Amino acid sequence: MTPSNDTFFDSFVELGVNLGFHQEYCELLALVGIAGAVKDNHTMETEWGKIYPNIFAFFLGESSICMKSPTMNLLPRIIENAIDTDSENMFLPSSGTFEGLIKYMAGTTKKKAVVNEKTTGIILIDEWSKWLGDSNKEYNQSIKNAMCEMFDCKTIDKATVGYDVYIKTPCVSFIAGIQPALYRKHITQIDEELGFTPRFLQAYPTTKLPFRALGNGSKFKDEIDNVSNKFKNIYDFINSSAEVSINLDDKCLKYVNRIREHWSIKAQQNEELAKYYMKYQLYIFKLATLFYIDSSVNRINITSVSSDKILYKAFKKAFPIVNNFLQNAIKIKGTNNTTELSELSNKVVEHIEKHAKKGLNYSNISAELSTITRTELSKAMYDKYNINSNQLNFILAQLHDIGKISSRNVDTKTKRTTVYWKMEEVK
Repeated sequence: MTPSNDTFFDSFVELGVNLGFHQEYCELLALVGIAGAVKDNHTMETEWGKIYPNIFAFFLGESSICMKSPTMNLLPRIIENAIDTDSENMFLPSSGTFEGLIKYMAGTTKKKAVVNEKTTGIILIDEWSKWLGDSNKEYNQSIKNAMCEMFDCKTIDKATVGYDVYIKTPCVSFIAGIQPALYRKHITQIDEELGFTPRFLQAYPTTKLPFRALGNGSKFKDEIDNVSNKFKNIYDFINSSAEVSINLDDKCLKYVNRIREHWSIKAQQNEELAKYYMKYQLYIFKLATLFYIDSSVNRINITSVSSDKILYKAFKKAFPIVNNFLQNAIKIKGTNNTTELSELSNKVVEHIEKHAKKGLNYSNISAELSTITRTELSKAMYDKYNINSNQLNFILAQLHDIGKISSRNVDTKTKRTTVYWKMEEVK
């Protein structure tokens, strides 16, 4: 089979579709693959600061019929075929706690402050449900917040058990697959409010895959080798290049600012989708960076084209793809019957009202109030409704802002704690 595309991205997607996979799944995998090869070597300079080209993505699909696993396996297969043993260094652990991940990235087993040895890589998770389920447990609740910071490539400076870990600007890409019902089970409205899900490119194809007869593996060998060679071209180019900051010319800025202005209006018109419109602006820059490198390295006869023209074409290619994934995200949000934030807030208020105790002796608070300690409230909310401490913090802050509850730090006989009460008690 003769490949018809020059770039890695287009060749990978064409291969995936020819193998019978959903095009949108293949697009996400191709983007994560390029991002994994580029790492933090090329960034884009803007007034916001550096934009790193890492990608966070997930795709929804029913078990078996959407072929999530075979599609997911295509990327490691291509990378291994391209760079052999080096492929192991491109992937990070896909399970465990955040502390375990950063200790792995720090590359040490010694009980002392450590400096990073592995700041980049791809986290690839075939079935995301266990990871999401574990992320809602008390012992691992910090992982979603940490992933948000890793998306923004913020420096990690964290004390863990036995280690002080410092990782400067980690540039990690992430891709996972999950069934819609399990996604609805594990993702709450709080995850959207805190900006976790809006950081992900999302795919949810609704068309059914037609039946395709399975071959013996030799039919696509040439096409697989061709795609692998294009990946190797990017990988070798990055590993032989100094770090590069890409500066935007006026033509690129004018193009992307028209899009940003349109999306900003959309965000103002729909507050529920505002986080998606604002976060997905970053993806236009990220994808443009990846396409710019892919085209510069892999396109035939590209040497006769100026770098400014390549970059402008990269932006033109990036926008419709990002916009398509944005529409997917809006569709997923619209069909995701997550537990409403208002329901969770009501449960917290009801528990405070029912279980707060009057007449507790605190030095700086009226004994007339019916109060409950933070420890009591946190344990009850997790045991009854699986609301972890981070989620509870968000709910309590919102209830405090709208005047439903109040709180104060108090001294008990043994320690300093926080107590809460319903505002209706204050006359």
